[in-house]
Amino acid sequence: MGLMSELQLSRRRAVISRLLLMLLLLAGCDGQFPDQALPEQAPVQDDCTDSVLSWDNTGAPFLLNHCTECHSQHLVGEVARKGAPDTINFNTREQAAALTELILATAIEAQADRPTMPPLIRLREDEKARMGEWLRCGAP
Repeated sequence: MGLMSELQLSRRRAVISRLLLMLLLLAGCDGQFPDQALPEQAPVQDDCTDSVLSWDNTGAPFLLNHCTECHSQHLVGEVARKGAPDTINFNTREQAAALTELILATAIEAQADRPTMPPLIRLREDEKARMGEWLRCGAP
């Protein structure tokens, strides 16, 4: 057994950091927000009746352009997934809808004081607004 290369060590640290972040996001405050339980599904916006956003014109293009390079069920192994957990995939509308809260927290409503997704690029505000609306409208 030889010493780990700097690249291997760096990747391992990145994977551990991502896993810890995911655990924190999923565990967040023991499943409680102040005075209310963590919703199983994101609440649907009231003003969605006129929304024209859909999986085909919003969800799929956003996730394909920004997420499935690492979060795809077709990628196998830590190297192919660039350290992304193999349980978080965005190939289908159902997968995205099930992870609405996670997407909102890490990509759409991300705060400067915590890690965001995607990790190496900054999303445009108009992209975040469209994707946020689509998710809050129930990811139709």
